[in-house]
This record gives sequence, C-alpha cells and structure tokens, in this order.
Amino acid sequence: MRRVSSGRRERGGALKVILLILAGLVVLAMVAVVFAFWMVRDYVQVDVAEGLEIQTPVGGMKIEKAEDVARELGLPLYPGVTPLDVGVHLRMQIDKDDKPEGFDLTAAKFATNDAFERVDDWYRSQLGPEFIREQGRLVTHDPGESGEKWRVPKLEGGGTDVLYKYERGDNLRAVALQRHAGRVEISLLELRPVQAQ
Repeated sequence: MRRVSSGRRERGGALKVILLILAGLVVLAMVAVVFAFWMVRDYVQVDVAEGLEIQTPVGGMKIEKAEDVARELGLPLYPGVTPLDVGVHLRMQIDKDDKPEGFDLTAAKFATNDAFERVDDWYRSQLGPEFIREQGRLVTHDPGESGEKWRVPKLEGGGTDVLYKYERGDNLRAVALQRHAGRVEISLLELRPVQAQ
C-alpha cells in the first residue's frame, strides 16, 4: 500500500509542476499583452478629431481634406477644382548622431475639366518668377533614390506634363499638371528636410 500512495504523490507532484508552468506561461502572456499595449499607447498615437493623425517614433502622418492642405501650402488653387483624394502631411525622421534626419512632405491632388492650356496659363500667371516651368513626362520617386536627395517629382523627356517648381536649398515647392482621362490633374506639394527643434 505504501507504494500506491507514493505513486500518487509522484503523479500529484508532476501535475503541480505542469500547472505551475502553465500558470507561468499565462502570466508571461499577460505581461506581453500589457507591454504591447503600453508601447502602442506611448509610441503610436492616432487622432481623428481633425482628420486622421498617426505618430510613431520615426515619424508621423496626418490626413485631412485636400482643400485644407492646399491652404496650408500657400500655393494657388485653380478655381473650381475637385479634390481627387485627401491631403497628406508625412514626416519620416530618424536621429543620427543626435541630429534629426529625414523629410516632411505635404501634398494634395485635384482635377478640373478645363483645357490643359488654360490651367497652365493660369498657373503661369499666378506663380511668382521664382517658380521654374518645365515640360516632359512627370515621374515620381522616393527621396534619396538614384542619389538625388530631394528631387521629387521630376520630369523625363518626351512628355507634355508641366511642372512648376521652386527650389531653395533642400526645400522644394511644386505644382504639377498632368492630362488624365480627359481632365487635368493638379498636384500641389512641398518637400523639405526635417529641421532640428
């Protein structure tokens, strides 16, 4: 009889160890969930009061009405245009040697059914002489691609798109005009390096 009771004790002891391990895993999982919640709460912030705003440790993005973004850019907006999408403010930043590096991009896109030449003439008269007019095929790429740090957007030969741009140092302000589906698409944008605060 003593052997039977000692066998039960061994099995009961093994069961206790297994239950303790499972309890430890449950506690560890709960700690991981709380930690993940804490990280999201402190490092990713979303504000939907005035559009959508997301902040992360490496930058942020704010999405709002295209008309509001155009107003903030201070670039002329062709009369009677229709917004094609929401406007966006995008900041990508990393700290390198305790200095911020990255870029701020603000952009909005609109369309009109007016003739391309009429829109082009209007922007030519509205933008100051500091804006250079170029014609070609409009292409866009990420900052830093092909060694051109802040050349977004750019033109290639052989097209009829128009780009008005003003560059000062690493800052770029631009108005791009493109023919698309019988309409003129108008893109307003500003690109600048992140400034130390």
